[in-house]
Amino acid sequence: MACGIDIALLMHNKEILKPTNTGRLIADCFPEQCHAFEWARTEPSEELLTFIADPTRFCFILFPGELVPERQVYQNPQPEELAALCGDKTPTVILLDGTWKQARKMLYQSEWLQTPPILSISPEHSANYALRKAPKEHQLSTAEAGVMVLNAFGETKQARLLNQYFELFNHHYRAIRRTMSPELNDIHQRMEAL
Repeated sequence: MACGIDIALLMHNKEILKPTNTGRLIADCFPEQCHAFEWARTEPSEELLTFIADPTRFCFILFPGELVPERQVYQNPQPEELAALCGDKTPTVILLDGTWKQARKMLYQSEWLQTPPILSISPEHSANYALRKAPKEHQLSTAEAGVMVLNAFGETKQARLLNQYFELFNHHYRAIRRTMSPELNDIHQRMEAL
């Protein structure tokens, strides 16, 4: 399924190979609109810098606005506000894919990430990610953040697809951790729903 926005996963190097990483779920659902880059504080890839500086894109960084008061912050904008803001440019949201501590480090220590404005969206619910615990209940996994971003841009069908895939991932991974195989009928029903 296609979506009307691009998502750039900026992945901390400690996150890339973790089996519990949920950023890859976004790439699975939207392979044409998801672009993955490895974060490097002092030597970012030229491809990433070119991507962010592309004049045909309007780039945001998803991050809590209250933690970056010195930056241009768009707090809980409506889809029509975002559409007007982006105009004819491709809306592009950079997701910092790592733990919360890593994400803060990625944002604050990367000089080249100081230009894009911040997209700040207040979560409507607590994190549903049972495989890892965030320090605070409203700190979401990367996939959950992706669902929020898609909803913010009015991409509700795409948000539902990603959320269902995330729920399936959680269900399956919890079953594996308990050394039980997930019920095959349940998996088939959830996949058909996607």
